[in-house]
Order: sequence, then C-alpha cells, then structure tokens
Amino acid sequence: MLEEDATALAGTPHARAADKPGYRWGRTKGSLGFHGGKVEMERPRVRSKATGKELPLPSWKEAAEAGWLEQWAMSLMLMNVATRKMGRAVRLPEAGVPSEPGSGLSTSAVSRRFKALTQARLEEWMGSDLSALDLLVIQIDGLHMDDNLLMLGAVGVDADGRKHPLGVVEGATENAATVQALLDNLIDRGLDPAVCRLFIVDGAKALTKAIRRTFGADIPIQRCQIHKARF
Repeated sequence: MLEEDATALAGTPHARAADKPGYRWGRTKGSLGFHGGKVEMERPRVRSKATGKELPLPSWKEAAEAGWLEQWAMSLMLMNVATRKMGRAVRLPEAGVPSEPGSGLSTSAVSRRFKALTQARLEEWMGSDLSALDLLVIQIDGLHMDDNLLMLGAVGVDADGRKHPLGVVEGATENAATVQALLDNLIDRGLDPAVCRLFIVDGAKALTKAIRRTFGADIPIQRCQIHKARF
C-alpha cells in the first residue's frame, strides 16, 4: 500500500514522471500502532515538485491517525488485562513481531495511553447533548470510593424503559455543592428543568433539597426502596 501511494504521487522508482506532483526522496523508518504497541516500518518518501516539502502517503497518514494503539489498550484494559501483562497479550513470540524497548508496551506507556483516552472519552460524554432524550425518571446515587472520595452519578430512564447514563461528578460527600454541580451539568447539556420527571434518590437531604431548588418544589421525588430496606 505504501509503495502504491508513492507510485501514485511520484511514479515508479528511478523513472521520470512528468505527470506526477512529486518525486521520490529515498526511504525512511517510522512507527505505527499495531496490536496495542508500536512496530517499526520502512516507507518511501515523496517530495512535492512545487514546494519541495514532503508529501504524506495517504495509507501511512490514515494508519497513524487511526488511533489503533489507544483503542487496543482501552479494549484490553477493560477486559482486566493488567498493564504489566500487555506485552504478552498482544505479542506472540512465534509471530515474528518483536516487543522491543520503545514499542509502547511498558507498564507506564500503556497506563498513559489508557489515562489519556479515558479522559478524552469522559470529557466527550460529559459534554454530550441530552435534549433529544425523552426521560421520565432520573435516578441519582453516590458511590463511596474511599473515605474522602465519592462519585455521584445520574441515570435516566425513557418511556421504553431504556436506561441512559447521564453524568457523573466527584466530591468528598453528597453535599449541596457536589449535587448542584451534577444537576447544573445536566441542564447545561439540554435537560429541560421545566419538564416534570420522577427523581429517585437515596434519601440524602442535600440531594432532595438541590433537586427541589433546581426543578421546582413540587417535583416528585421517591426514595430508593433498596436504600430504604437497608436502613
């Protein structure tokens, strides 16, 4: 594919192609993402006759921008493959593809890629439009990760019973500031506060107070029966 791209841009090697926009300029090596790591490949170089600058090979550019490296890391880590085992998970000794230093399979390299990709996905999700969702019920609950960290999340349910994860924020407790931050995020993304919906909560006073302040004093709120049974 790389050679075909070079021929399309500059003609065959050692030939003068007056009808082509570029001319060949030797070969070079580069790295591409492959099965969760990087592999070194040699590719032809082509320069523009008009500007003298290098012309990108379409297949190389597509492979470099495809994000395969990050997608492999994300997929494997979501399947509970430890970062220290990533090299073994994506490289078979008999396959002839080496796992050398710099191939992006070290524990720290995999961890950095996973962190960057999950952060980007989270930001994309937390900025997604909610205005098209016809939600009848919104359930809000917190999950205590440790003594000083709580993740407060919201899930919506539409008329067909489908659940839609809406958002999540972190805080120390289910205090008013944390709850309000979540509600403000949902409204900023298109959740209409004038529409009457049923809210299901765990009984936290700050949560109930913030919902009534944001969506109206008459908004229906039900305490989660699971939480009620526990306490």
